[in-house]
Amino acid sequence: MILHTGDFAYNMGDDDGRVGRDNDGRTHLIIACKRGRTVTAQVLLDNHHAPAYANAQDTKGLSALMHACRSGYLDTAKLLLSYTKKEG
Repeated sequence: MILHTGDFAYNMGDDDGRVGRDNDGRTHLIIACKRGRTVTAQVLLDNHHAPAYANAQDTKGLSALMHACRSGYLDTAKLLLSYTKKEG
C-alpha cells in the first residue's frame, strides 16, 4: 500500500504487516520523526496496521521517539508519547 502525504509517498509495507525499512533499519515513521514531520508522522500512525510500528527501532537501537528528541522536535515527540498512551 502506498500512502501519499503531500510531503512524501510512503510504501507502507506488505499486506501481511511487514514494515518497510531502509538500509539502516529505519521505518518511514522514524524518518518522518527525525525530520520533524509531525503531520506525516500522525498520518503514518493513524494508517499503519502493525502494532509495534511506533516502537520499532533502527539498526542502532533508536526509535522514532528517540530520533525526534535527539533532533529537537518537541511537537513530534509529544505526538509519539500521546500515541503510546492511547495504545498502552
